[in-house]
Amino acid sequence: MDDFTAWSADFIEGKGRGLIFLLHGTPGVGKTYTAECIAANTRRPLLSLTCADLGTDPMKIETKLIRWFNIAKSWGAILLIDEADIYMEQREVQDLKRNNLVAGFLRAMEYYQGILFLTTNRVGTFDEAFVSRINVMIHYPPFTDKQRIEVWESFFSKLERERETTMRVALSTRDFVREDKKLQMLEWNGREIRNAFQIAVSLAEAEGKKDDRGRIIVSKEHIVSTVELSQAFKDYLKKLYGKDSEEFKTACGIS
Repeated sequence: MDDFTAWSADFIEGKGRGLIFLLHGTPGVGKTYTAECIAANTRRPLLSLTCADLGTDPMKIETKLIRWFNIAKSWGAILLIDEADIYMEQREVQDLKRNNLVAGFLRAMEYYQGILFLTTNRVGTFDEAFVSRINVMIHYPPFTDKQRIEVWESFFSKLERERETTMRVALSTRDFVREDKKLQMLEWNGREIRNAFQIAVSLAEAEGKKDDRGRIIVSKEHIVSTVELSQAFKDYLKKLYGKDSEEFKTACGIS
């Protein structure tokens, strides 16, 4: 298997031997986590890059990408370029800098011979030249209420598994995340749920209320506190900009 070379349908030597995935959808729905899980499952290192690692200089982007591609190949790593929107946006006649940036990215990507994951929140704006260079496109829709409950439950299980003798989640807390309408209306993504639960756990630890087995209890009130903080911030944004937080992030291009 060590000598195995992937077959390429391309007639140009060295082209088309990579496997490129585009994961697109709203923030916090598991795009990055997918690449992390695949790397863990295949027991390969994950080399994760962002715009901060690659920069936006059209004269340097191709050289930098090839350098990182070579590192990933030598490690046998899965490569992830997170939030690749800036390199994939549609080219325009009057914007030569953007055109050169996108063209450099396309050239380098075409000769990559490993597994590459690209994530983006704004697939509707990307250049059509990417369509023919991507092997698999996967859309991640926003969570449903049922999926949000499953995410909450996964964090509850993780806490109780890892802190079995020191912490537990109250039954009222589980009922709250399943049934509370105000929480459902917030339509949190996975990252927001994770952050809210992290705060709730910290509040529980600070309060220090324990059950009869000496375990700190994460109560409904701790989750309610994070909900109220989030709702207050959304209300503030709406008052300030006439938008809720999701509309504000979309308008500002924030993922």
